[in-house]
Amino acid sequence: MNEEIVSSTDKREEYKVLSVWPPQKCYHCDRLTTVVHIDPAFLPNFQAKCALHGLARCPYLDETVEERDAELESVRRFVLWMHADTGRVPLVARMAVKEIPGYENPNVEEDEEEENEEIGWAARYEGPDGVRIDSYVASDYDQFFLYEQGALIEQRQIEQVA
Repeated sequence: MNEEIVSSTDKREEYKVLSVWPPQKCYHCDRLTTVVHIDPAFLPNFQAKCALHGLARCPYLDETVEERDAELESVRRFVLWMHADTGRVPLVARMAVKEIPGYENPNVEEDEEEENEEIGWAARYEGPDGVRIDSYVASDYDQFFLYEQGALIEQRQIEQVA
């Protein structure tokens, strides 16, 4: 018999991002969120993650299309959150973090030449008024960082009530 048998050890569990109700406390802070990550590489593998701490990054090199989409959606969610959850982010793409305008790696001395293959993201934010802003996102795997116009944006915009 010439059959191929795939054992269960050859299969891996997918990294998943799900919506839940009621809102849960973020794994990293006190914010409430309806987004949870199921990551088979970590215990506990069911972790609620707010927009600031919600990088959906598959730990495997052979990521699926769904896992890549979840990663890009987590970046989109963060950029919108930084802009008071208004507007839209029609474009998100991976890029080398060292190409982010204004990015400075806090872990590397200036005179050190280090191969930096960390991944960042380029995003196009469109505000409710139609203004477009080129946004760039870096992450230390626990938290996102937003760069716009060559500078780190440290303050989240708060929605103004008229």
